[in-house]
Amino acid sequence: MLVPDRPWEGNVAGSYPTVLYDSRERLFKCWYEGRPARPGMLSNICYAVSPDGVQWEKPDLGIVTFERSRRNNIVLRSRRKSSPLVGANVVYRPRADPPYRLVYWDEIPGLGQGYCTADSEDGIRWTPHSDNPVFQTPLDRTRDSNDDVLSASWDPRRRRYVAWSRTIVTENLIRPQKQRSVPCDFFERVVCQIRSRDGVRWSPLRVVLEPNLSDPPDTQLYGMSGMVQPDGSMVGFLFVSHWNRGTIDIELAYSPDGELWSRVMPGHPILENGRRGSWNCGIIHVAASPFIVENNLHVYHSGLSRLHAPHNKGIEGRFSMGLATAKGGRLVGIRAGKEGGKCILRQIEWTGQSIVLNANARRGEIRVGLRDDCFEFYKGYDSASSIPFRRDAVDHTVQWKHGRDLACLKGKPVYIQVEMESAELYEVHTV
Repeated sequence: MLVPDRPWEGNVAGSYPTVLYDSRERLFKCWYEGRPARPGMLSNICYAVSPDGVQWEKPDLGIVTFERSRRNNIVLRSRRKSSPLVGANVVYRPRADPPYRLVYWDEIPGLGQGYCTADSEDGIRWTPHSDNPVFQTPLDRTRDSNDDVLSASWDPRRRRYVAWSRTIVTENLIRPQKQRSVPCDFFERVVCQIRSRDGVRWSPLRVVLEPNLSDPPDTQLYGMSGMVQPDGSMVGFLFVSHWNRGTIDIELAYSPDGELWSRVMPGHPILENGRRGSWNCGIIHVAASPFIVENNLHVYHSGLSRLHAPHNKGIEGRFSMGLATAKGGRLVGIRAGKEGGKCILRQIEWTGQSIVLNANARRGEIRVGLRDDCFEFYKGYDSASSIPFRRDAVDHTVQWKHGRDLACLKGKPVYIQVEMESAELYEVHTV
């Protein structure tokens, strides 16, 4: 839906993008990388807008000069020729001063390469930080290679920036200033996380995800984008590289606290590469900070139309941007067939008044029962007394035939038992 069709974009439009929805203007806004095709030119961060998140306009902003003209949508250029400016990670905090913060990777002449920041009042005119690069990995510092795969977000629950980067396991993360070189022929990549209160002073790198023993030997973790859930947990969209195939697809990761991460279903991608020659046959990268609008999850992602090096065989390929959507809260679920099934949630101390389901039972039904600590049903709250749910809804309130709420169970231990037949269950929560 967003393709490179301008000279200042070259074959790249949508690589490592950020898309935000401005509810006041009712407008989707996108910041993305563009790389002119000719060698020796500066790379760019560009800006596009859309009323529906599908059809995009690239406005002439008149800010940056490209080949003697300001009729372009460029908002920021790299500092060094032939060095890519990577990762248009834009954070919008309406009460901050200024409200827009950009986190990206660049090489600063005379100062080295690494993570940089810039600020803006309107998301269009940017002022780079005077101390760029504000963070360097050992790879960045030694200049043997770089860690230019970067995704950054704002965590409103913990009031901090959080960023994820790839790195290799031979980096000295504890005492990086002591490391003078990194063996770049050793390619096992893992995902690290850093945190910052102000977006300038960052914590040391910490490995949070790495391949496990059940992965094929060529599996590498290439990066991750994340989003914060209302309860403070985080969902990660993990970039998984299959080195021998030359592809990168997307798996889910999860963290209950923003610190401890795990892969949800290793080896089972939620965003798969297309067929050979398609727009995303080689690489998929999820944009920074996926979000929900009108109860629909928007996962913007970039795709590369050729295999990753060294399997590209001289094919140029191009980066474009696409969109995947899902109903809110429906990234992961469980499904029961005609034979039926049940799941029992861990014991909780009851504090609410009702149970709400996010489920699809249009072709079957779901019933709910409540058990005590002796695993007996509470009187009147057994599955047989539950009014069967036979619809598709993200916020169905469970009811029993007697019509009472659950206030009478306050303070008591409760196991929630969900019985399903030809149905899908995504969420169970209490209110």
